[in-house]
Amino acid sequence: MALMLEDKEQQKDKKLSAATLSGGILAGVSLTENTAQVSFLRPGAVEAETLSAIAGAEYFDHPLVLARRRDNGQWIFGRDAVKAYSAGDAEIAEDLIRLACEGRTIAIGGERYTGITLLLLYMRKLLLQTVMEAAGAGAGLEVIRALMLTADVIYPEAAGRSIGEAGADGAEQELHGTLDERLPQVLNAVCAELKKTVRNAREISWCTLSESLYYYLNGQPEDIRSQEVLAFWCPKDQPVSYLHSINRFTRPQVASVVRTEEEALPGGGASDDARDEAFLKIVTERLSGHIVSAVYLLGDGFNERWLKRSLEYICRTRKAFLGNNLFSKGAVACLKDRLGETEAAAQEQTVFLSPDKILANIGIRVKKQGTSHYHALLDAGTSWYDARASIEVVLDKDPRIALIVTPLDGSGAHTEVLELDGLPKRERRMTRLQVELKMRSVDRARLSVVDEGFGDMAPASGGHWEKYISLTAGEGSQGLLAPGVITEPILCIGRLASRPYDFPFLENRVFSAEELCHLIARNDYLLTRDSFTEDFPDWLESECRLAPLAEELRELKRKDVSLAAYAGTILDYIRLFPDDERIRIKEVLRDGDSRDGVEKKLKIIEYLIREGRLTEAHARIAGFDRKDQNEIVIARLLYDEGVIYARMFHYAAAARRMGRAYELSHDPEVKEAYLAALRLSMREEEYIDVIGARPELSPESLTLETKLGETLDLFAAGADNHLVGTLQVCLDTGNLKSFDEETAKLAEDLLAAFKRAIA
Repeated sequence: MALMLEDKEQQKDKKLSAATLSGGILAGVSLTENTAQVSFLRPGAVEAETLSAIAGAEYFDHPLVLARRRDNGQWIFGRDAVKAYSAGDAEIAEDLIRLACEGRTIAIGGERYTGITLLLLYMRKLLLQTVMEAAGAGAGLEVIRALMLTADVIYPEAAGRSIGEAGADGAEQELHGTLDERLPQVLNAVCAELKKTVRNAREISWCTLSESLYYYLNGQPEDIRSQEVLAFWCPKDQPVSYLHSINRFTRPQVASVVRTEEEALPGGGASDDARDEAFLKIVTERLSGHIVSAVYLLGDGFNERWLKRSLEYICRTRKAFLGNNLFSKGAVACLKDRLGETEAAAQEQTVFLSPDKILANIGIRVKKQGTSHYHALLDAGTSWYDARASIEVVLDKDPRIALIVTPLDGSGAHTEVLELDGLPKRERRMTRLQVELKMRSVDRARLSVVDEGFGDMAPASGGHWEKYISLTAGEGSQGLLAPGVITEPILCIGRLASRPYDFPFLENRVFSAEELCHLIARNDYLLTRDSFTEDFPDWLESECRLAPLAEELRELKRKDVSLAAYAGTILDYIRLFPDDERIRIKEVLRDGDSRDGVEKKLKIIEYLIREGRLTEAHARIAGFDRKDQNEIVIARLLYDEGVIYARMFHYAAAARRMGRAYELSHDPEVKEAYLAALRLSMREEEYIDVIGARPELSPESLTLETKLGETLDLFAAGADNHLVGTLQVCLDTGNLKSFDEETAKLAEDLLAAFKRAIA
């Protein structure tokens, strides 16, 4: 396993310029209490290299030490820091991991620094040296494509015990738990800060030493990992063993690494024989009952000088490897897997389990483009501190979210249901939710749901619901619910646009594919081919990330297809509505594409009136070609014109048009509207005379009077009447200032309404 030495020319040839490293390097950093080690993989390389702490030597451990020079205040690290401090030229900062875990600050050069700040400074300097080795002088941290830290993280044995998190400003965060429990918090904080510095990195995270061992072995030949593999790590005198095994009889296969802290080896002035004898005892005990194909001896604590009998015993039926850079190389291998770049031969269907791994799959059943689908949120084998997922769904009917939890222990799946109490009642499929799941400990997750509304059609309420769920069935959880018990939400496709698409005629805009479906369904009679401009597919592609649909629509536009074919393609791709509803909408669209399009024109007029756009509506009525139209069409035009006149308080003109409309259609609703316009256009005595002369109108007129009385009663109890009374009181009491303020505000509101009507 130990790397062979290369001459300086070979090393020089390997260095690449920053330009050549356009793909970026992968870097893995192994951190111990007193040392750091970094391996890196150049673009196109097969094997990772390890940065030496001594030029031309296989010495990979960099002392985890910072120092600040007394003469110029320059920060130096590693062996240079130790030398400068030994010469009395610098102040030193040691035990950086412990300082960070304890949340302490120390004074250097008259200033105080937190442990996390110093650890971050060390990491930046170590990474810069790595970049110089990989890309030559002048290269910066931008050539790092991804970074993985690895450390000996030990988790509490108590089930469900949560380790707190330190944020990006980790130096200001309170750290919880023992020193072992605080290390993950420190690593979280360091990774968050490094993301601000190494800006081009796709991934910056950390893993345990057990995980880095697992990924390192994944890349080794099959004969090495055909059976169990045992690794001993001994930085000084305290060996720790890691037993790697794979259960090949499960699907997926389950890999595990058992960490054991062994008895310390004799140190100080103990003889080599005593040290060898002590280690032989540990090896014999650890190998007992196991079929091990390979043993790795890692760390400076091991030396071939004293490894005599123990090494002879190990090598009897097994392969043995002596080295020191497995964990940093394993961190690089872990990175490759996270980035989806692992070689096909090593991509076995294996789930790695350790004390920090989730032991259950968590998912949700959704409708995805019309098809029922199990959507995985969190997978078993993921490190809980990295485990989070977020999706957006549209509710169909039930105001609840149901997650399916499937433990790997075979105990059976169960359902965790979050009731969305207080969620505003909206039209069906018009509530968009953000669903987020995040692990809070190895067996406990927090489900969070936020109401995002539905664009301009239904503003967000700000509603937020949370529930903590257990990965093992317990109080509050339900057995696996049968299909159909809870309506599956609809998985949103694409993303929510930051820049909406405007439909000027409809005076509406949409932010998502789902809103677009509703706009088509609501305005199926009003849409035209011109509603979808040339840049509509570009918006779908850039804002909603729906490139396949966008390209399909561009092709349809080139073919000059009908509106029904164009909008129908959108509905069929997104599939927000069930089949029968989509068929109905497309039939309406096809009717709107018919030869004369009369119904479409009438619907547009009615829409404009409903939206208060009276001038536009009247212009369309005036320009309507009435030649060869039947009486029903003429009646609808007359009625719509009457509505416009009524809204503009021209009741006599409204009555004339509605009366003619009733003569043509004999529609009871038109008759009632005609009587209302007639009633409002005359004095009461005149109206009574007209009704008396036309007895056929008498029954409806009595009904109208009843409704008019109810309306007057509502007005008497309403805000408008209250305002009239307030104005009268102001006049009666001589409070002219308040009277002027109220009437000015009332006039302003009426003027605004009038402008909207005639726009």
